[in-house]
Amino acid sequence: MTLLRFINTLRYLKFKQIYYRYINNKRRKTYTRRPEKYTQYFRKKASQFFRDISSLTLKTKGTCNGSAGPHKGRERYVSPDKGRERYVSPDNDNWLVRGHADRGMYNAEDLLENRFRFLNREKELDPENIWPRHEDMPLLWDFNLHYFEYVMLLNREGHQNRAVDLIRDWIDKNPFRAEPAWAQYTVSLRLRNWAKFFIGNPDLLTEEIARSMAFQTAYLAENCEYHLLANHLLENLITLVFMGLFFGTIELINEFEPLLERELREQTDTSGSHCEGSFMYHLLLLEALADLHQMYKTAGRTFLTLETCIKKWGGYLSRVVSRSGIFPLFGDAATGIAADPLKLHAYVSNVVDIPEIHAENRIIDAGGLVICEQDDIYLAVNAQDPAPSYNPGHRHSDLCAFELYYRSQPIIIDSGVFGYEESSGRLTERSTAAHNTVTADRCEIHDVWGSFRMGRRSSASAVEIDSVRNRITTGYKNRHIEAEREIKVTGSTLTVSDTVKGMKKDFETRFHFPAEFNLREESQGVFILKGDHVNMRVSFDPGLKTFAEPFQYSREFGQHETGMCLTLKGTVPHQTYILEITPPAR
Repeated sequence: MTLLRFINTLRYLKFKQIYYRYINNKRRKTYTRRPEKYTQYFRKKASQFFRDISSLTLKTKGTCNGSAGPHKGRERYVSPDKGRERYVSPDNDNWLVRGHADRGMYNAEDLLENRFRFLNREKELDPENIWPRHEDMPLLWDFNLHYFEYVMLLNREGHQNRAVDLIRDWIDKNPFRAEPAWAQYTVSLRLRNWAKFFIGNPDLLTEEIARSMAFQTAYLAENCEYHLLANHLLENLITLVFMGLFFGTIELINEFEPLLERELREQTDTSGSHCEGSFMYHLLLLEALADLHQMYKTAGRTFLTLETCIKKWGGYLSRVVSRSGIFPLFGDAATGIAADPLKLHAYVSNVVDIPEIHAENRIIDAGGLVICEQDDIYLAVNAQDPAPSYNPGHRHSDLCAFELYYRSQPIIIDSGVFGYEESSGRLTERSTAAHNTVTADRCEIHDVWGSFRMGRRSSASAVEIDSVRNRITTGYKNRHIEAEREIKVTGSTLTVSDTVKGMKKDFETRFHFPAEFNLREESQGVFILKGDHVNMRVSFDPGLKTFAEPFQYSREFGQHETGMCLTLKGTVPHQTYILEITPPAR
């Protein structure tokens, strides 16, 4: 790594991140050296908000949903324990349960046989040895194992005893600081999934399990991910407030609610999106916020900032997602991880009032993410600066890139994301060449490196939209070049015009097509893309050099597909490409 790259990365970090990176490393070593001491320490901390099972009463006489008032369908009373609240909990039927068995994730039947499937990779685990690190799997696979998201599916399918057996086994086999069980992000998701499960099954909650949940909460409360901030810290804080409501602990709520409010304000973009620019993470966090709001309503408490944030984030979902549920895959985003956006929209709508998904044609600028939906076409264009500046780890080098769908079928696609392991493949999928954009002199738009790092960055130009002519203008600028792209939609035809200033040698424009299509050169300056249900004719200056070669992309984590990339190369700084979509010849 060059010194300049390191400086360009370091200068965007907050001092808090550097400080807490040092603190976290020091704590990790201390916990490893003296696990018994800190086990006792966190047990003592946990006893402040949980003493025994009699102090935690989860009633199920009523339910809470978005249409009910703050007191309708539940009972609330103050227990004899000072500062502790008890209340009727939401019914388990109110939670959104993700089921992605067709998208590379688990299903209930396999879980009963100790077959775990995450990220399109399945492994049958020894029932006596489920939880240690599986070196033949990516670390993210193990994290998914420890998230325990699947207990909600087991509950829905009537396998509550299997869920409890897995939870008890986790407690027995994962003492304090066992890896990878105790990563803070993993703890955050696991606690909420356990809590939601037992809220609907209070008779299955034992004192042993409740003590473990209290212990994990106490650990998380002192180990929030301030070294990363962004979505990791937000997940930590959501969980701590959620568990405060779960245990009825006023102190926990009062300590972390102001911190959560601060992060919600900082991490909510003016457009209503989560600041990291990945629509997948926007969906994941929106679901978490809606879950938390359910808990607030059930407890008879209000958190106005949370409700306002959900309305903004839900409104952003309504503007961005297509009528058929398609969403952009810019940055670190893939299908099959977050809830289906249409189902999530329905879930959030039951919690707070949010707009309906647009049913009519539109062209909008959603904070640098431009959406054009015209009849059969869904077009998304990325004009978002790397954000947040202090942690753009989920961003790619993809300014001016676009995705194109016709009748919900992908035609021009983003690279997606295969996984987060540091590798040449990870660098490739984040690089400029993996996206449908333009660059010059082989200059990367952003200097991405490692798994989540970014050094030098380009800046996005202001978006211009002509809604009458269905025309979008975007661009970016760095120290070498200035690029501008104009996309015009006319019926089923896209006209893409690229202009590059400051070019010294040549430019490159790329279009990536999915595996369902066959790409061939018809004549000089014309390529034909053929599919089962739709064709496309790509026309351009016949003087351009052309390269058609296979490339790998991932619409789902852990699953490579092979499509074709058409690269156009030339020395004239202004070029126009005509993309004409036609039905296949009969």
